[in-house]
Amino acid sequence: MRRVGQATTLWHLLVLVLLVAWLSGCGFRLRGAVSLPAGMEATRVEAQGVSNELANHTRRALEAAGARITTEARAATARLRLLDERRDRRVLSVDSAGQVREYELVYALRFEVRDRAGKILVGEQTVELVRAVTFDPGEAALGRLGEQEVVQREMLEMAVNQMLQRIAAAGRSGGASAEPGATDDESGDSSGDSSGGADAPAP
Repeated sequence: MRRVGQATTLWHLLVLVLLVAWLSGCGFRLRGAVSLPAGMEATRVEAQGVSNELANHTRRALEAAGARITTEARAATARLRLLDERRDRRVLSVDSAGQVREYELVYALRFEVRDRAGKILVGEQTVELVRAVTFDPGEAALGRLGEQEVVQREMLEMAVNQMLQRIAAAGRSGGASAEPGATDDESGDSSGDSSGGADAPAP
């Protein structure tokens, strides 16, 4: 009985391996995975004027997508240039006492991709996310700060993911055209505040 059980288990593993191989051959990707263009096997992230958080998360996301990160210009097959990062906050609503109840948070990043010789692989583009954030004026400031940081981190991670998806799409189409002003808006309700970008009246 033990041998029969072991044989069954091995058969199931073999079927699973064959299924994964077949799906990979068909170009199937798990949800959230990104297939980078062939020219980005060794990518150098050039980040000037942006936060360390953005630069580090971009490197981790590239590695998760199969790229090798290098700091050496000669070893790089591609250069992902993070050109700008912007955080903003706008007041959406106030209560009868004039206290702010809802903000609109904005996060944007601008990027381009070039090969080692400087040729443009993906033209300059901007990814922009927008989210509405509501909170209770009676909530402790420390709690609002923690919630704010979570929202901002989520927006940054989503922006990086959308950036890699655009790069992947450009690789599939074989084009390198820029999309000036192109943005991806993402709206939703959360709890929190924002410390980045333009100042808004504090509650």
